[in-house]
Amino acid sequence: MARGCCACEELKDAHLRDLTAADPKRWQSFHVEYDTWLLDISRQRITAKTLPLLFDLARAADLPARTAAMFRGDPINGTEQRAVLHTALRSGFAGSAAIQAEVRDSRKKLVDFAAAVRSDRKLGSPAKNSNTS
Repeated sequence: MARGCCACEELKDAHLRDLTAADPKRWQSFHVEYDTWLLDISRQRITAKTLPLLFDLARAADLPARTAAMFRGDPINGTEQRAVLHTALRSGFAGSAAIQAEVRDSRKKLVDFAAAVRSDRKLGSPAKNSNTS
């Protein structure tokens, strides 16, 4: 969406309270249910004009290919030149075997750290951690 486009101008000062009051069926228009999932975007500053623009933007950005790259574990984090791992952290099928091994290793470290904190082997300050192993 270009800066200054009509949809942007219409919404820049819009308040959600006003959008909701103007459309009593807003929830029906701005939610999707699939299986056990519910996507509710009715409480966002969008209108019926906004959705096609967002879909156009997603197509222009090639969102399906970018999503596939994220799930494969491609290095799409431009700042760190590495994979974004939140999909791998939440599922056992995202990313390569190496990424899943990294996730398992990180989870094990986290479990070990939490256990050390709970058992007072790790304390809040490095200076207080003299009794760590």
